[in-house]
Amino acid sequence: MLRNKDVISSLDLLRTLFPLLARARAAPLRSLIRNTILSDLKNANMKTKNMRLNRAVQAMLFAMLERGMNDQVVGDKGKAKAADGADGNSGGEALWAVLLTKELWKSGVWFVPSSSKCLR
Repeated sequence: MLRNKDVISSLDLLRTLFPLLARARAAPLRSLIRNTILSDLKNANMKTKNMRLNRAVQAMLFAMLERGMNDQVVGDKGKAKAADGADGNSGGEALWAVLLTKELWKSGVWFVPSSSKCLR
């Protein structure tokens, strides 16, 4: 509601929601957070690509992924256990970063232009 009334920016909302996604225990809450993140990014990129927001989100997702590189994800659906015996939140963050990136790529929010030389 705060985002819809322009009380906070998309970037501030996403900075708040990303850490909550990996820490939330209840499946309905995780689903609500995930859907809010995806819909906000889709709406921000609907008319034209919001490159400033996209770069910031990509940096946040990459940071989440880097934090989880040393952790070991065990089991199904993101049940993480840290290799050093900690609570394993960073492994869950890495899993959610990959899942969100996949969803954003599939929905066409992020794309590589067809004329890109890196694809040749």
